[in-house]
Amino acid sequence: MSAEQWFYVRDKTRERVGPVSADEIRNLIQAGELHDADYVWKQGMPNWAPLGTLKHVFSQGERRPSAFAGSTGEFDMDLSGLNLDAGAADSSLEGLRVDFDLGESFADRHPYVKGGAAMGAGAAAGRGRGGMSVSDHAGFGRRLIAFIIDGVLLTTITILIMLIMVGPVFVQAGIEMFRVVDTMQENGTMPRGPAAQSEFDAEFERRTAHIDEQAKERVAPIMRIIEWIGLAIAVLYGTVMEWSPLQGTLGKLALGLAVTGKDGDRAALGRVFARNLFKRLPLLIPCMGYPLLFVMTLVCVFTPEKQAVQDLVSGCLVERK
Repeated sequence: MSAEQWFYVRDKTRERVGPVSADEIRNLIQAGELHDADYVWKQGMPNWAPLGTLKHVFSQGERRPSAFAGSTGEFDMDLSGLNLDAGAADSSLEGLRVDFDLGESFADRHPYVKGGAAMGAGAAAGRGRGGMSVSDHAGFGRRLIAFIIDGVLLTTITILIMLIMVGPVFVQAGIEMFRVVDTMQENGTMPRGPAAQSEFDAEFERRTAHIDEQAKERVAPIMRIIEWIGLAIAVLYGTVMEWSPLQGTLGKLALGLAVTGKDGDRAALGRVFARNLFKRLPLLIPCMGYPLLFVMTLVCVFTPEKQAVQDLVSGCLVERK
């Protein structure tokens, strides 16, 4: 029993302590320092559990049941709807559940999820979000709304850049057209009558056709440059925000989401950059960019950890805080 490494969180202080042995936890219970409302966790458990539901594990002289036993009423009640009592074959299907829920997350209902030790290598260092379950992963609905929020922001910035770079071209073209109108006027007055106006308009179009063509020729390469600038801004914005301590863009923060590594910690800079670059590149494909990105993100509905294609490529996760 003492070989197992446990962590515990006191309900009042909300500070994680560990790793400690099961014997130490039993001694704390007997000394009255740990209570039923406190939480415990060890590597391999699906999530933190109230001590009151697992006190039999630390009882002296009793055979200790598995921490995953879903047969106890208390444990089933705390983790209802998560199918954590299923066998290995059933648990592998949990990631196939479509998550369009926009309500409170599992972490909101169980505030100690984020305080745990990470699975695998992170457990020894006591880092990350230990015991993450499939309910912690962000579903398609949250991702979509977060993308729309970020899209509005990035589109506004791109339009401002476009006005700055393309505006002078149209201003110059407008000035040249006004000069044409001025030379076509007789005695400073516009033609009168339908016939005269029609003749004037036809002549105006003939004289300004080259101005319009020149403006289009000048704008086309500028728009291509703006497209690349927009891509660079989007990738930089996503990389900086998701790699920062915030771990999310403004859209993700508004939806309570965070980008993490596989261990639940803040993802490495290279992985976050790869995620954002791979996510934005399809938008350079005319007409097909957004539909392709939609399909890439929809993949998260069918993967065990709700990873979209950009997450699978970069090795990242999008988690509910």
